[in-house]
Amino acid sequence: MFRVGFMASGRGRGTTESVAPDGMTDSANEIAGLKAEIAAKDRQIRLLTVSYGHTFDELCAAGKAGGGTPYSFDELLAIGASGNAPSVPPCVFVHVPKVGGTTLNHILMKNYRWRVDSYGSNFFPRYYPDEFISLVQPPNDDDTRRPVFFTGHITLDNDIFRYMPVRYSAITMLRDPVQRMISNYRFHSSLPASPHYEPIKNGAGVLDYLDKFGDEILLQHKMFAPRGGVAEALTNLESHISIFGLQDRYDEFLSSLSVLLGLPDVSHRPLNRTVAAATAVPEADVARLRERMADEIAFYQGAIALYEKRAAALRARGTAAGPHPWRDFYAA
Repeated sequence: MFRVGFMASGRGRGTTESVAPDGMTDSANEIAGLKAEIAAKDRQIRLLTVSYGHTFDELCAAGKAGGGTPYSFDELLAIGASGNAPSVPPCVFVHVPKVGGTTLNHILMKNYRWRVDSYGSNFFPRYYPDEFISLVQPPNDDDTRRPVFFTGHITLDNDIFRYMPVRYSAITMLRDPVQRMISNYRFHSSLPASPHYEPIKNGAGVLDYLDKFGDEILLQHKMFAPRGGVAEALTNLESHISIFGLQDRYDEFLSSLSVLLGLPDVSHRPLNRTVAAATAVPEADVARLRERMADEIAFYQGAIALYEKRAAALRARGTAAGPHPWRDFYAA
C-alpha cells in the first residue's frame, strides 16, 4: 500500500489517504464493507420474516395476495338456500372484547380445523406470507388445517383484510355499549393480575375508569371505522361483515351461523364470565355513562336496526331443501 497526497479545497494544506493495490481508498473499502454488512443483515431479516418464501408485496405484485372480499349476508343467504357454492371459505372473527367472544371462539374451534390468533393487533409475523396464502386455500380431502378461522381484537384496517386473496366470511358480536363498559370494568375489578385492578381497588369508579383507560378499550364503532364516525362504522358493518350477532340474542346468532355457514356444532356453555363478587356500579353512574357514550349508543342502535332487517330476511327464506354445501368440510 502507498500514500498519495491531495489538496483540501480552499485550505492550501495537503492531506493523505491510503490506497490499496486494487485502487480502492480506505474510505471506499469501509463503505464497501458496510454495504456488505447491511446486505447480510437484510438477508437475515428476510429469512426471519418470510423464510425462503415471498414477501407480501411480492405476492401482491404477482396477484397471489390481496383482492379477496367478504361474502355478503345476502350471498350467504342464497348459498344456504340453493345448496350450491364453491368450497368453504376461511373465516375472520372480529372479536370485540367483552361480548361473549371467548365462548364463540370455542364454538368455532369445534368446527374449523385450524385457529389463528392475532399477535397483538395483527396476525403477522406469526405466519410467513406463503404459509398464510396456503392456509386460506380450499380444503383438501382429510385436510388437517383447513378450513381455518382467524380471531383477534382487530379493527377493519387490519392487514389480514388487505392481504386476503380469496372470498371469506367475516363475523362479529356486538353488545349494548354501556353494559359492555360496565362488564369490562367489573371484570378487571376481579382480576388481580390486570393493570386496571389497582386503580379500581383504590376507589376508581366506572367513570374514572373510562377517563383513565378509555383509549385502551376498543370502542365498537371505532373497530369498524378506525378513522371515521358512526355513519361510516354502520356502512362498514353492513358491507364488510357477513354475519353479526347481538350478545343478548346469543342463541339466535349461533343459529344463523349454522344456517348461513353450515356449522354443524354450535352447542356451548358460557365462558369467561364475570364473577358475582366483582365491583358493583351505581345506577347514577350508569345514567352518566349513557350521556358520555352517545356515539357508541347511536352505532349500536343502528346495528340493531340492521340486525332486525337481516333476521327478517332469514326467517322469510324458510328451511333449506337440503344440508348446507359447506357442512361436510368442517371438523365437527
